[in-house]
This record gives sequence, C-alpha cells and structure tokens, in this order.
Amino acid sequence: MKNLCLILFILCGALGVSVETITATYYGSEVDLTQKNNPCKGNTDGGVAVVVTTTVTAVKGESNRTVVERKYKLRDGEVLKTEREVVDAPKAVVLHKLFPRQYPKVKI
Repeated sequence: MKNLCLILFILCGALGVSVETITATYYGSEVDLTQKNNPCKGNTDGGVAVVVTTTVTAVKGESNRTVVERKYKLRDGEVLKTEREVVDAPKAVVLHKLFPRQYPKVKI
C-alpha cells in the first residue's frame, strides 16, 4: 500500500496535477448532511463536531473542468459521507466560489 501511495504521489508530481485541500470543522448539536455548507445544526456547544475536507482538482487537459470532492467525518475518523462533483468552470473560479475569503477573485 505504501508503494502504491508513493507511485501515485510521484505520478501526480510528474504530471503537474494541481490539488487544493481545505479542511474545516463545524460544531453543533446534531448532524444534517443535506446541508451543503455547514453539516451541523443547533447550538455550537451541542457536542457534535464534523470535519469536512474539500479537495479541488483541475481536470488535466480540460482547463474549464474541475472536480470537487467533499468528505464528511466525525472527530474519531468515522466517515459519514463522501461526495464528488464535476464543475464546468476553471479551478480558480471554483475555489473563489467555495472559499471567497481564502481565494480572492482571479481574472481569467
């Protein structure tokens, strides 16, 4: 398994695959995975913490397509949900839409 991960890491570096990973933790009294931005509902001192890891990757060879993958996990590592979508927009535009404070608007 370690060898496979190393090979993938080397290939991604050699092919120039650009990946952005953003991790955010949300707190609440209950989990509602139907919400896209904040999967927690209720008071923030309710005892539930959900870690959302968003990975944004440009599709090689197609500059106007981007893959967005979200993984919802509890603090103990239990995966609640994984979703993937392909967006017909450049990676910089998608990053700005999802995280406007971290990624300011880029003129293309």
